[in-house]
Amino acid sequence: MKITKPQLRKIIKEALPPHLQKHFRKDGSSVYEPQIKDVTPAGYGPDDGASQISASDIDMEDLALIYDDEFGPDYVFGILASEFPALDSDAVADKALRMLKDAARRGEEDYPLSFLAKRLAELGTMKENKMKITESQIRRVVKRILKEGIDVEMGGGNEKEAAFRKIVDEKQAGKVDGSMVDLFSASAVVAVLDALNEKNKEHFLSLPPVNMAKIAFKMMKK
Repeated sequence: MKITKPQLRKIIKEALPPHLQKHFRKDGSSVYEPQIKDVTPAGYGPDDGASQISASDIDMEDLALIYDDEFGPDYVFGILASEFPALDSDAVADKALRMLKDAARRGEEDYPLSFLAKRLAELGTMKENKMKITESQIRRVVKRILKEGIDVEMGGGNEKEAAFRKIVDEKQAGKVDGSMVDLFSASAVVAVLDALNEKNKEHFLSLPPVNMAKIAFKMMKK
């Protein structure tokens, strides 16, 4: 003989002691509605602002371990990725690890911890495909490359632009006008340079490297 679910619930209810029977209806079903609790860790669910990272949130003592032979960049990245899931996403994980390794290779004198923390925070708050380049912009860039030839690759005769492009080509941080610039910042600046017309490009290149990077990041977030 088959027992239906309502019959089974009724049997279970009748078997319960009186103080527990009040939690069930006559048909044996619970008087309570199902309750669902979201247990998704912060940073892994929909973007609710929890993924934002500030340089002040990064522990400098942990970050300093990139210069320690016993630990190194991979160990530090593991710590950062566990604390800031945004850094462990496919979009930024490789860039963050390369940044840490580059800093470890150059040393704290050339790559201060405060500078590194700031760049990591900026990297962690970025999202994939933040910068949208239109088809017309791509055509202008290709046309300019064909017209200017090797001058474009070397910075069009502008030493500052050439320095930014060298960082991107060599995939490691370097100095531009005496200021240390990381690969991520240089890539953003070069992307903006390629999208500007000659007049705006000339004005953009007249700015200090730090200001150029800030403007590039703002444009990427639009």
